[in-house]
Parts: sequence; structure tokens; C-alpha cells
Amino acid sequence: MAKIYLTIKNGLLVILLVTGLLTGCQKSVILEIADEEGCFLIIEANILDDGLRQYIRISQSTSYYEESEGKGIADAIVWLESDEKDYTFGAIMSEDRLGFYFNDSVSSELQGKKLDLFVEYQGTTYTATSQWKPVPEIDSVSLTLNAFSELGLTSDTLHEVWVHFRDLPSDDNYYLFNLYINGNIKTWRPSLKVVTSNENLDDYVSYSILSLRQDEIEEGDVIQLEIRSISKENYEFYNAFLFQTDFSGNPFAGAPPANIPTNISNGAHGFFQVSAVSRKSIVF
Repeated sequence: MAKIYLTIKNGLLVILLVTGLLTGCQKSVILEIADEEGCFLIIEANILDDGLRQYIRISQSTSYYEESEGKGIADAIVWLESDEKDYTFGAIMSEDRLGFYFNDSVSSELQGKKLDLFVEYQGTTYTATSQWKPVPEIDSVSLTLNAFSELGLTSDTLHEVWVHFRDLPSDDNYYLFNLYINGNIKTWRPSLKVVTSNENLDDYVSYSILSLRQDEIEEGDVIQLEIRSISKENYEFYNAFLFQTDFSGNPFAGAPPANIPTNISNGAHGFFQVSAVSRKSIVF
């Protein structure tokens, strides 16, 4: 384990706001950082009810100082269990799919089910549980010119992507949104994904997902929005990613360094989520 020494000046913000009111104190903090590859098992399991082939990815963590993806694991045993049936996920032994485990039948049989995930690797069994929940059907997708662009206040021309749908009656709905352009995912990083709860949503929702620069889309491009049902824990998982990455350098929005939450047992990282999904496309 490598040790990083940080100096924290607790009074810095106060000094900036009220000059001379306080002098900053200093405290040394030692962070224990994993400096070796493979310290943790990473399990990415987002299972959808769209009828398509589903996959689970198993990999190893990398060193804190390494920027590449972790090595895929090809010799794990992976399956899902429901009250009625087991679903085995098989590995494909090719270099570009190393660590991916596939199943062709589970997707069409998810509605209303609670599923348990099992991953056996090197004598340890890792488990997690997720409950399928319904998702609203998307009525439509629209694009508008960003208000600041319309006023000529931005250097780039920005287009706002909006989703429109009627929310479900339950009070504890959590949603994740993805954006695709010509079939390629735009919100590929966890911190780029848009998540929300319906706590502050109206019965009929018109929700701005994100802005696209003019150079990111061309006439004739197919823009597809996807909404998934997720659990409260998965909602908190993606919010933690956002605050630990994109907001981490902001003293007003950033959170103290902490591990990203997980619902997987025995020290593995990642998340297991079973989701209903709805999609809608428009042509730009």
C-alpha cells in the first residue's frame, strides 16, 4: 500500500470570506491507497428487461496510479437466481470480450421478479440482490436551443435534450437516463449518467437531460433517450460517482473522499441492478 500525505487547512475558506478573522490550523492525514493491481473484484451487472442479450462484466481493480481498465476475469462462475428459475451466464473466450458473461433468456423473464446474483471466484462467493420495478413509457423526446445560446451568451451553440413522460403513482421511484447518438452511448461514464427521484417531479414530467454542442450532432443523426428504473441504493451509487469525480475539485459541491457504495458482498466493488427500460428516438 502506498501512503499519500495531505495537508488540510481547516480555516482556509473562512479566511477567504472574512479576512483576518481566523488563522488556519494544519492537520496531517495519511490515506492508505491500493498501489497494486487486482486488490478488489469489480462486478458490473446492469440487467434490463428489453428482451436483448444481457451481460455481466467481471474484472480486477487497477493500481490507484493506473489509468487503464482492470483486467477481465474469464474463469469465474456467474449466475442469477429467482424464485422460479436459475440463469447461467457463460464467458466468451475472446480477447475483446474477456471478463464478459452472457445470457440470452433472462431479459424477457424479469418483470416483477427479485433476483439474486452469485459470482464464484477463487474460492469466494460474491452475492447481491435486486428487485425489478416498472418504469414510465417515454411520450416524446425534443430538442430546444439553450436559453443562453438563444441570447448569444455562449461561445458554442447548445441544444437542450428534453424527455417527456407521465410519472408512475408511487412515491419512491428512482430513474436513470442514458443518451445515445446513432447508437453510440453519450453518457458512458458513471458520472455522466443522469439520475433523479420522483420526489420533486410533477405528475407529467418535462425534464432536461443534458446539453449537446453543435459540433456533437449533425443533421440526420438519430438521438435516442433511455429511462431505466433503479433502486434508491443505485441512485446513491451514481450520485457518489458524480461527487467523487466531476465535483471533487469544487470546495462548495465536492464530498469528502470516500469509497463508492456497493450492494455486492465480501469486499467486491461495483453494483447489481435489475431495471425496466423505456426508449424513444428522434432525428435531428
